[in-house]
Amino acid sequence: MSGSISSQDAGSQNGSTDQNHSSEVESLDGQAAETVTDSVECPSCGRTFSGTYCPDCGEEVGASLTMGDVIGDAFREVSEIGDGLQATLVGFTVRPGEVLQEYLSGVRRRYMSPGRYLTVAVLLFLGTMQGLIWLDFMKPLSDSAMMMGPGGSKKEVTQLTSSQWYTLATVFLNAGILGLLFWRIFGEKLRRGAEALAIGVFLVAHASVLSVGVRVLLVPAVSLWRGAPVDPAVPTSIGSVIMVLYPGVAAYLRFGTDWGSAVKGILGSVWAYIETIATGAIAAFWYLFLSSPSFHEAYRTHLNELLPDGGEDLVMVTLGLTTVIYLVPLFLHVAMEAYYRLR
Repeated sequence: MSGSISSQDAGSQNGSTDQNHSSEVESLDGQAAETVTDSVECPSCGRTFSGTYCPDCGEEVGASLTMGDVIGDAFREVSEIGDGLQATLVGFTVRPGEVLQEYLSGVRRRYMSPGRYLTVAVLLFLGTMQGLIWLDFMKPLSDSAMMMGPGGSKKEVTQLTSSQWYTLATVFLNAGILGLLFWRIFGEKLRRGAEALAIGVFLVAHASVLSVGVRVLLVPAVSLWRGAPVDPAVPTSIGSVIMVLYPGVAAYLRFGTDWGSAVKGILGSVWAYIETIATGAIAAFWYLFLSSPSFHEAYRTHLNELLPDGGEDLVMVTLGLTTVIYLVPLFLHVAMEAYYRLR
């Protein structure tokens, strides 16, 4: 009797197990069929998956574009660009040494990244310059006393040197050179070259922001007092002073409150500024000389007036020697780096 009961229980258990197994198989088959049925292909990376968001790139699939999406994305992008702007701006104005120490020690979310801050500074600079010219507070750059060159070439020089890409390139070049020099000067107080580069980018960016502030405060006041637009040479000269003095002040506060750190910082920023101006001027000149027929002809005519009996060969030799002379600071920097690396 007990054997019969045990046999029945075993059969019942086996039947239950088979039924559960069958249900699991059916469930898995249903899920597989559903997955196959609902699978979609990501329009961005091509991954086939089931769901709303691509597991590889995060792209949302099947969402229709609405007016709210466009406006929301615009406000979101602007807010993301400005994240940390106030803390970075105030911090580098009031306590640059502490902010640099905090950033290098790992406090990153509070402040803007160096590259983003430099980009914002360049955009502020370009917007301020164009705004002051448009409001007739400042003369166009082509009418400035600082624009050198014969005849109609001034307009082409102005268009190139005031363009967004040229300004970005020269500012980033200045920041990179300053970072290299600071790594060479203050390397014993830094752990790696990336920290020196971050310092260089931050300091050049904030010096640019301060020069923008000087222009906003100074140019309209002087223009209204004189009753005429201001020559850009005046605010540019003041901005140049800020560009070379501010890194010295920040170095004084970051690398030890002694005059040696301040002098080293100022000398480094002066040298970086000279290298940037010289390299940018030569690059702009040769770009226009080789790509613009009118600029090419204007300079040839100008040099032929200075050297009437020189001929074409002497003109090219003169241009080559001028290029070498302008690039002497850069050559000296390269030689110094080679000496320290190979010794």
